[in-house]
Amino acid sequence: MRASTIIDASAEDCAAWEMAKMSRAHVKSKKNRLSSLTKITNHQRLYHFVRELKIPGFAPREFLTLDVWKKQGRTLVVMYESTDHTDFPPIPAFVRGETTSYWEYETLSKVGRQHQTRATLTLRNDLKGSIPKSFVDKGVARSLMSLSATRKQFDKSLEIDGATRARNVAMIAEHVAEYSGKENSIIEEGANYFSEFEGMKAKNLKVASPLTKAKIAYNGGDHHAWGWSSTTVRAGPAEVLAYIIDLHKHSGRYEDDVEKDYVEKLNDHNTLAYVKKRSPNKIVRDRDFLSRGVWKREQNGSLLYVMKPEESAESPPSEDTVRAQYPSAIRLSRRNGKETTLAYVAHPDAGGLVPNFITDRFLGVNLGYVTEIQEYFQALRGLDEWDVEDGTCVAEGMVKKTEAEKRHEWGETTIEARMRELFLKQKGLGEIAEK
Repeated sequence: MRASTIIDASAEDCAAWEMAKMSRAHVKSKKNRLSSLTKITNHQRLYHFVRELKIPGFAPREFLTLDVWKKQGRTLVVMYESTDHTDFPPIPAFVRGETTSYWEYETLSKVGRQHQTRATLTLRNDLKGSIPKSFVDKGVARSLMSLSATRKQFDKSLEIDGATRARNVAMIAEHVAEYSGKENSIIEEGANYFSEFEGMKAKNLKVASPLTKAKIAYNGGDHHAWGWSSTTVRAGPAEVLAYIIDLHKHSGRYEDDVEKDYVEKLNDHNTLAYVKKRSPNKIVRDRDFLSRGVWKREQNGSLLYVMKPEESAESPPSEDTVRAQYPSAIRLSRRNGKETTLAYVAHPDAGGLVPNFITDRFLGVNLGYVTEIQEYFQALRGLDEWDVEDGTCVAEGMVKKTEAEKRHEWGETTIEARMRELFLKQKGLGEIAEK
């Protein structure tokens, strides 16, 4: 088993947290039948624990590991390996298993003042005996969750994204620049997407949130659908644009992301970005996108952001992927006070031999991007900022099914999982919980 993630903490903090086996947080999360930690030297320890399998007829599994850590330049490594010791003979009531795990914490460049560490866990477990394969497979995910728990413990996404967003808002407010002929052409093309869609015969599309409106349409003999969606975001246009143009924002990390980076930053309003997405089907090759993003303030004060597919010698198509295209435009118009009407139109082409109905289905999912933005800014609002509109937004979130429900904790109902996720994510609900 192997997993990797980036953690918002130093390598030393990450390792110290993982090695604190007898802390309340670790004891609560692992739920071991018994556990003990014996210091040998400052960099060696013995860790003994017994874990229930929760399979009728199967005895608990006992483990004894020698833990060793060492710092090597910018990398700190921790190794856990099964061992034998006279002070810990096998207990007859249990079956002694074997485990080997290797943690590698690599120090990365800071984001602002925030430490960043790439943590990689490589793990091999042998529970001994005839354990059903289905249980072993489920155990893989549970074992790797310790990496996820460390990431969540140090998560500074709100602080990091907030600092980047504040810098972008200031840049947008002060931005005065001459636009080249090519840049104005891209902006004009994006503006035409909206007028073109208005002239099409579109049908309403059902999306997860009733606060979002969405439509899909075909233009003449076009084989790829056009999509449109709109919602109201409880933030100003500059704040929303600042969020959108931050390619590396933590809240914008998705499970199917393979690679995401800038190829070129021409100026504050013009960038070329590369994104590679993992295919959900092994038969279908991964897709990558190379798009130029340009934003501009329109004469009526609205902000328009356009993504136009482009080719570049700096990032040519690779043999293991299919170069797809996702031309799109986002218009941000001030509604009232600090509210923004967000309108989004897209005309994707997955490239290769992908049936249109599959492309259209994923277009419907991607149109929910505006809902994601609306929910992100709603979650930032404290209880003292709430009004009737916040009540509507929060209530809709409470009845909306989420992916988190599929991963609810043992003993929780799906509704309880949904509520827990909301109270953890939303600032206002968190303040209610504290009260």
